[in-house]
Amino acid sequence: MRTLETERIRWIEHRPSPGARWAKALVLAALAGLTAFVVSRLARGSLLWTPPAVRAADFISGIPGAKERLRLVVAVLEINKSAVAESEKSLFGVDLGTTRVSMTVPARIHYALDLSGPRPVDFRLHAAGRELVALFPDPSVEAVELMVGGKRVTTEVGWARLKSRSGYALEDGIERGLYGSVWAEGSSPAVIEQIKERARPVLARLLNEYLRRANALGPNGIAVTRIQFKGDTENSTLALLDPRWQRY
Repeated sequence: MRTLETERIRWIEHRPSPGARWAKALVLAALAGLTAFVVSRLARGSLLWTPPAVRAADFISGIPGAKERLRLVVAVLEINKSAVAESEKSLFGVDLGTTRVSMTVPARIHYALDLSGPRPVDFRLHAAGRELVALFPDPSVEAVELMVGGKRVTTEVGWARLKSRSGYALEDGIERGLYGSVWAEGSSPAVIEQIKERARPVLARLLNEYLRRANALGPNGIAVTRIQFKGDTENSTLALLDPRWQRY
């Protein structure tokens, strides 16, 4: 009886504490998680992935005309630009009325990327997910077209002024200021953000064509491309490698 009691006390004294059991469980869980991570990465090939040889300079040189012009047109925006001008006139203190001219002119704004400089486009490869991030300069206004043949003009003549001689100077003044006004409107930050969204699919198609020519796609090639502009925020990048484009 005394021997049994002694053995029981000895077993209680050597029983692992709750803290030790938790520490062991945590270590085992961490090892299991690390093992699962390594196995998943090895299965996807990201830890052993050798990036394909792709260069931004080769991508630019493969775009017809881009290397010579150093500009790449990526979007065209069509708008109707409206402007109003007024002219008050009096004679010997007598108000002759106000002539008001309203004009609407169709306009077309061309946007391009500036490819001048030593490194206008940058490629960044990430083994995780076999990802290629292509960093482009922000688009800017390349040219403005005013289709004056399609302009619409409305003239409201002052009550005591001749219709045959009123409004022409105002119309000429509006036309002279339209080009700069359209350029400034097309360069506003809000419009540039819209143009970026239009340009991303265009650049993604060009990039995908280059990757296909370079044999950089396929099971061991690039799986995801991200088109990013230098002025982008982190949330405005776009993943674009449509599975329909993947022709290995």
